[in-house]
Amino acid sequence: MPQGEARAPKSSPPASAPAAEPTGAVVRPLGKDPILLGAIILWVGFLFVLRTLDHNHTLPVLSIVASDTVALPGEQVELTARVTRTLASGAVEKAGLEVELRLVKEEPGVGRVTTDAEGIARRTITAPTEPGEHKFAVFLAGEYTHSTAIAFDPVISVFESSEPWFLCEVEAVASLEAERETDRGVLSPEAIKALHKLAQGRQIVFVSTSAAELSDRWRNALRSRAAPPAAILVQRRPSEGADEVRSRLLADLTARFGAPGAAISASATGCFAYREAGVPTIVWQAPPCDGAQRAETWEAVRATISEWIPAP
Repeated sequence: MPQGEARAPKSSPPASAPAAEPTGAVVRPLGKDPILLGAIILWVGFLFVLRTLDHNHTLPVLSIVASDTVALPGEQVELTARVTRTLASGAVEKAGLEVELRLVKEEPGVGRVTTDAEGIARRTITAPTEPGEHKFAVFLAGEYTHSTAIAFDPVISVFESSEPWFLCEVEAVASLEAERETDRGVLSPEAIKALHKLAQGRQIVFVSTSAAELSDRWRNALRSRAAPPAAILVQRRPSEGADEVRSRLLADLTARFGAPGAAISASATGCFAYREAGVPTIVWQAPPCDGAQRAETWEAVRATISEWIPAP
């Protein structure tokens, strides 16, 4: 090599290049990719919910309003319920619906009746012989139909014929309880205590004079386990005034069970219906009619009723 000429470094052999990855996406087994598997499950579930909602939307909607009733042991008594079915088109069916109207303890399929032109189903049965509440049920026979929620169980309240009874308007209960419980339909401890004391040796019949159906919140409060058993009669007819309801219900109940020992009214003018029949009457808060007493607390109500109807 000539002097002064740089010697070129020895070249090392080229390193072998890594093997090329195969082209195209690698498909991993579904069971080994939890994210993908979860996404598929969620998507299938979402589609199922959408399909279910769309199917349910087209189903008929069933509305049932059943009425409590009162009876003596072994007496013939009529069970009633208003039943309507609203179709997807918006048409409302009332007449000709086949309905099961039966005591809860009866076998399914018993008590099939057909609604009349107004959607009323009726069935006459023999009342149970045991005093107390006996629940009955209402079903549209043999058809899968969405039903509006019934937040209460309709009952037959079978009287103990030897015990006195008194009448209490639901609106009277609500007028005092609304102030204490912000109109939530929750009975206060004072109300529960007073009602249980009043139910000792006495029977309570609740009535409603409202034009509309009784609010669910008050029906639930009175039907709750905390309140003593009692029928809740909601029987106002079209174009019938509140005072007419009072007079008619009082006359009907008196004819069957004798005169009540007392009445609790929500109206200063409405108490005339009871006073005219000679029934001792309490009016809550409002100035009472002649001969009625005013009460502003549950304790006052309990004390007055206990004086008028002494417990056995």
